[in-house]
Amino acid sequence: MNTLLANLIVDSDYFVALREVTTYNETVAEVMKRCTHAEPWAAGTARSPSTFFCLLFKCFTIRLTMNQMKGPFAGSPGERAGRISSEAHPASLLSS
Repeated sequence: MNTLLANLIVDSDYFVALREVTTYNETVAEVMKRCTHAEPWAAGTARSPSTFFCLLFKCFTIRLTMNQMKGPFAGSPGERAGRISSEAHPASLLSS
């Protein structure tokens, strides 16, 4: 994840609102409720992070385990993105 995207995620209103989401189950429920695709940018914009990427970043902030990352996303648009990013470390996301 490039620095611009990471900074836009942290500054986005949606990510700020995610402060209330603090557990694994709440995060999974939010992904299942709101995410229909896994792209870095919101549809129709070039400077707004997508809901999925905000939630993915949220997963790193609550430190989900590998098993937690694999489980609930089966069959969802985030399945492949979740598997690909599950080995990433938050520090590595900001250094790209």
